[in-house]
Amino acid sequence: MKRMTCCVLVVLSGLCHAAAPPAATQRALMLKEAVALALRNAGHQVAVADGVIRVRPRPGQPMDSRTAVHGTVLNMTVAYQNLAVARANLTSRDLGVHLARETLDRVARKRAPRADLDLARAQYNRFLVQRGQAADALAENERQLSAFTGLKVESERLVPTDATPPLGYSPDWNSSLAEALGLRPELHTTRQMVAFWKSLVSCEIAASRWLGWRPPPRPWWWAGRANPVPSPSGPLDLSRHLARALEQLADQERKAESFVSLYHKRLSPASEQIKAKRTQREALGEQLQTRQREYAAGRGKLDALLEAQRFYVDAIASERQAVSTYANTLAGFAYARGMTFLHMRIEPSR
Repeated sequence: MKRMTCCVLVVLSGLCHAAAPPAATQRALMLKEAVALALRNAGHQVAVADGVIRVRPRPGQPMDSRTAVHGTVLNMTVAYQNLAVARANLTSRDLGVHLARETLDRVARKRAPRADLDLARAQYNRFLVQRGQAADALAENERQLSAFTGLKVESERLVPTDATPPLGYSPDWNSSLAEALGLRPELHTTRQMVAFWKSLVSCEIAASRWLGWRPPPRPWWWAGRANPVPSPSGPLDLSRHLARALEQLADQERKAESFVSLYHKRLSPASEQIKAKRTQREALGEQLQTRQREYAAGRGKLDALLEAQRFYVDAIASERQAVSTYANTLAGFAYARGMTFLHMRIEPSR
């Protein structure tokens, strides 16, 4: 009977191991690789060589506008940085669980008062709950990034590996504005439309002078209108199209200037924020070590140690959030100036 029971247990154990899903492997992911995958997933033909992404647009989309490519790169950068923040938050909560578990075991071994044991257990449970929330947030950010790149996140856990961008970037405002007005893809398209309507108006005026062309007679209801609608043909109609194109160009230039000004003002504070968060994290790390030594020596209080743990864990996640904010600001500034291709080293391939 014992032998049969052992055989049944072995079989059931084998079935359980066979039914268990395989453990997810971690995959290091660079931002440039993620951008190339996102462009390929959007239907573009992409080739990466020597750190340069060569893109051929999908059929029906000219590369001259580049609007879709610029938008894809910016959205991919934001999704990548959100994933980096989520993973850093999960890592910090793992550290919190580890620290709280060590403290709880130490308090239990010391046979401290019941109140101290309850405090240590509450800290441990708090970090466990936060870790679960961070894991859910990470899974959602992985799902969003997989929607851009087409990667399967069921079998792989994506780990962003880009380093912190260089700090202290302070571009000149006049040159940044000139780049935005000269390189924004929608401005390029609208200027082409303005040139098109100008050429038509010029041709029609020249033809009317040489051929003696006159606008068609107005209908009887035309007289007395405060804002007469131009006739369906003639110089007045083409001039209206030209005026609309010029108004659209002026509006887009104002928006481009406002857009690049917004990101230009954010650059310096975002860079300084990283330095401040890093200094804070280092100081809180030293404080935590001091509190641990004091408590181990019997001189420190448990409240101070638990508080130092919370502050240090939050500081780690806060520093990574500042890094991602700065990286997104750099990407947005490049997008606002129309310099996304240069920022990500993308070259059009015809």
